[in-house]
Amino acid sequence: MTYRYFDGRPPSLAAILQRKDSFQCSLWCEADLVKVFDAPAQLSMSERLALFSLALGRRPERALEIGSFRGGSAQLLVHAMDLNNFGRLTMIEPHPQFPPGLWDSLAHRATLVQKTSPEAFDVIEGHFDFVFIDAVHTRENVRADLSAVAGRLIPNSIVLLHDVLHPAVRAGISEVLSEHADLINCGCLCRNPSWDDAGLRWAGLGMLRKVA
Repeated sequence: MTYRYFDGRPPSLAAILQRKDSFQCSLWCEADLVKVFDAPAQLSMSERLALFSLALGRRPERALEIGSFRGGSAQLLVHAMDLNNFGRLTMIEPHPQFPPGLWDSLAHRATLVQKTSPEAFDVIEGHFDFVFIDAVHTRENVRADLSAVAGRLIPNSIVLLHDVLHPAVRAGISEVLSEHADLINCGCLCRNPSWDDAGLRWAGLGMLRKVA
C-alpha cells in the first residue's frame, strides 16, 4: 500500500517559508516524507512516524536493530540519519528478505550481521544509544534479546520495541525490567492494536530508557 502525503495536499507555501530556517533538513518536502510512508515495514502509520521522528530528533551515533527482515524499519532509521548527516546502524537478521535495491540504499550507513540474536552479539563490539527490537515474538526470545541489549546501552539511551501489545512480548519485557533497575519503562507510544485470527493483540510501539 502506498500512503499519500497529506492526502495528496502539500503544505502551504507560508508554512514552508516560515519553517525553512528552523531545520537542518527540509521535512516539508514530499521527497523526505515519502520514504517514511512507502518503506516496506510492518508498521502502522503512527509507528512509522514515531520511529522516524525519534531517530531524527535524538540523532543516535550508534543504533542497533534486531529483526530487520524486509528492511523497512532500517530504511526509516537510515533515512533519519541521512537527513541528520550523522550516525551508523547495525542490523541483526539471520534471513533477510530485502526487496531489490533496498540494501544499496542502506549500505553506506548500515552493517548487516546475518546471525540469530543474542548469538550475534558475539561478533558485535561496542555500545549503542538507540535500539529497535522487532524479532521473534515469544517471551523467551524477547527476554533474551532485551537482556543482551541491556548490557550494551550507554546512559540515557532508548530501546524501542514493536508489538508490545502482544502478551508474550509484554511478558518478556516485564521479566527483564524486574532484573534491571537502570531500565525505565516509558510506556507504549503507539496504542493502535491489530488482532490475529486467534484473537491475540499485536502492534504497539513501546519505549524503555536507560538511566545514567
